[in-house]
Amino acid sequence: MLAQTGMAISREYTKNMLVLPVCLQDQIPNLVSAFHCFWLLGDSHTAIRKLAADLHGAIKTHREAQPPRIFVSHRHKDVRVARKLIALLRSAFHIAARDIRCTSVPGYTLAVGSQSSDSLRTDLNGAEIVMGLVGPDTSESDYVLFELGASWGLPKPTFPLRIRGATFRQVPEVLREKSSLSPEDVTRCIQLVEDVQRVSSISRKGHPGTGKGAAAVRRQAELLARVAKA
Repeated sequence: MLAQTGMAISREYTKNMLVLPVCLQDQIPNLVSAFHCFWLLGDSHTAIRKLAADLHGAIKTHREAQPPRIFVSHRHKDVRVARKLIALLRSAFHIAARDIRCTSVPGYTLAVGSQSSDSLRTDLNGAEIVMGLVGPDTSESDYVLFELGASWGLPKPTFPLRIRGATFRQVPEVLREKSSLSPEDVTRCIQLVEDVQRVSSISRKGHPGTGKGAAAVRRQAELLARVAKA
């Protein structure tokens, strides 16, 4: 028991794991005395329901404070492509709006009043995957180059997505060693979904390749491919 508790505490400090100590009456083990503890005051239905509500509230607050799981780096002129990319991801995965950061698409932007550079740095550091929309003129955007360079340096899975006819040589130099993909082709959009599932902990909707879910994913892939060519 002590070993398990110690491991959980170490994960809280190193991996931002949420630790929720539940104590009986006034018994607080020394190991968890520095944490906010939850109390089970008796075994009545009222006491159990209160504990459950308190734990639920703590979990919800923790989730809302987490950085996004997918970071989409792009120029604002490519907002239509970014919007369709998000639609594809949400058709394929169980993922909420707060799990995606895309600064030009409403619902996925930075919080009002946040410090842009600090927030973007935190989001990049916490994301599981970074996707960069790379057009022929991406090198003109300091922000995109900063974001993709930071992603390369962390390091973490980074997907360069070539749009509007961009070639391999127009991918930022630090990312040229990574395999890039062009979502201008429907089959490559489907591959992107498979790659996200392969390298992340984000759960897939339904059974891949079958049923209505597969049809919805293909439809969104077709829409993405269409705008990526424009």
